[in-house]
Amino acid sequence: MKNFAFLIFILITFYAAGMFQYQPLMFLFVLECVYLVVMLFQVHYFKRNLSLSLLRRHDATEKGTNYECICKVHNTGKLPVSRFGLRVSFSYGHKIGSFKGNLFAGSDCGDSSIQFQIYAKYCGLIETKIKWLKVYDYLSLCSMKKYLGQEMMLAVFPRERALHLVFEVLGENGTMQMEHQTMQNTKNIYGEFSQSREYHPGDPTRYIHWNLSARTDQIWVREYGQEADFPVSLLLELDLFDLSIPDIVERMDAFYELLSALILGLLQHVSEVCVYWYDGEEAGLVSAKVKDTAECRKLLHRLFEVDFLDQEPEEAKQLVCDWAAEQEYLLRLNSGLCWYSGETLIHQFSESNLESEIDDQIYQIGGVPSWIS
Repeated sequence: MKNFAFLIFILITFYAAGMFQYQPLMFLFVLECVYLVVMLFQVHYFKRNLSLSLLRRHDATEKGTNYECICKVHNTGKLPVSRFGLRVSFSYGHKIGSFKGNLFAGSDCGDSSIQFQIYAKYCGLIETKIKWLKVYDYLSLCSMKKYLGQEMMLAVFPRERALHLVFEVLGENGTMQMEHQTMQNTKNIYGEFSQSREYHPGDPTRYIHWNLSARTDQIWVREYGQEADFPVSLLLELDLFDLSIPDIVERMDAFYELLSALILGLLQHVSEVCVYWYDGEEAGLVSAKVKDTAECRKLLHRLFEVDFLDQEPEEAKQLVCDWAAEQEYLLRLNSGLCWYSGETLIHQFSESNLESEIDDQIYQIGGVPSWIS
């Protein structure tokens, strides 16, 4: 708008100088034209000497936080740049939920930095792009663009929360026993008992020495010489995701939240969770073994990169069903937030109440073989 008004002012000056044959007005018109040319050279000079790059190309944060994105600015020229603009776009995986905006800043000579915040509202991969840099002269009358193509992938993980689980163990005689009633067989399940030590945050609750903790008013855990490897299999059914629906980002966010809480909850009872899902690119089932929080995040990152447009064609569904039928014990979680033990529905979660369902409820899993619990 400023440059358009300046051009109108030049034309009015030229018209008045010619109409009234007034020398000072003609001199003013020449100065205005010279200034315009100088400003064009100035923005070209700024464009050539100003560069910008993202400090990090890959990073991670937790849902609900403000991530600070830092850009390095390098001005090799002799003049400071009073104003430049950036075209920044944000989108979740597969261009879902895209947003574009402009940022403005200035730069002295040499190296400096600017920063802006990204609010991690949903779990998933946020693709941040800085498409171009636009430099302005000192009066912001002229501008030029410089294409950058800078990109950063920000992985947004759920907060570390675990579902509260209680296993109903299927005994040898077919009777159901609560998990705490089978703890007398801990030696056979987890290996030879070694010693007790004080509880540290992150220790699995299955190792807590309840009797000793009650006597000393301090939490103690058992240590074992060698832990047996009894994994639980978890099948993810991802074929219900439809990227065309308006709330797909919210639905995928709820799925990632629930999956993380379920895996961390299971890891408090078992040594390992084997997660399976169908991958369209691999044209078959793929798997990942999860033993701790770090491996859980690696799994989530792999799922963030899954192309849901290629998920489970009709011919692949039979393959998944046949494989599931061969498993002795299998948990299933689908994209509709339905959690099954085999074919038995344990619980159907709700997007709107998911936080309270994770934090406040206890879930009872029945029919668990005794070698798992």
